[in-house]
Amino acid sequence: TYPDDLIVNFCRTHGIHCLDMVGQFQEQGKTRRLYILRDSHLNEAGNRLAAELILDYLEINQLVAPPPGR
Repeated sequence: TYPDDLIVNFCRTHGIHCLDMVGQFQEQGKTRRLYILRDSHLNEAGNRLAAELILDYLEINQLVAPPPGR
């Protein structure tokens, strides 16, 4: 996680929005596969998790309006 930590710390120090998904992917990856077998690309579950994390981050930080009914 060292490269990720460097980027996240830089962004936080400089007031730049940055979503750190490593912890969530590590935790979720313990119980389900998030990557294509023998590949570094996300599978459907990994893409879904990334999309959910990104949308939550955008809404929490008021970078997008929440959809109606949410």
